[in-house]
Amino acid sequence: MSGGNLLTDGAGCCFRAWDATNRQNCFAGWCYSEAETDAVIARSHGCDVVTLESMQGNVIDHIDMWMAVLSPKTVLVGRYDVRDDAINAAILDRNARRLADLGYDVVRIPMPTPYCRDEGGT
Repeated sequence: MSGGNLLTDGAGCCFRAWDATNRQNCFAGWCYSEAETDAVIARSHGCDVVTLESMQGNVIDHIDMWMAVLSPKTVLVGRYDVRDDAINAAILDRNARRLADLGYDVVRIPMPTPYCRDEGGT
């Protein structure tokens, strides 16, 4: 796992974003499944693993880029304005809803507005 893609609530639960970790656990001839990856993390860190949806586009796929654990029952999750990034706004909304459904108090905080866009030029 790359740094920044594993958080813990300190009460037995770990969180990760799925995309980069799943890609990094494929090797010549075989790949860990998502369940196998979560099982390895769970055994190594003694936690139940919650795998959350990764953001899309040219973003770093580390969960600490859009989420922080404030206490064993409170998490901070970023929020995009749909006019700035509709795809990632929906992804973060789904992740926040999932965490709330798991019993966490979810505090939302605005993500920064993109200051440039890649339009395929130099």
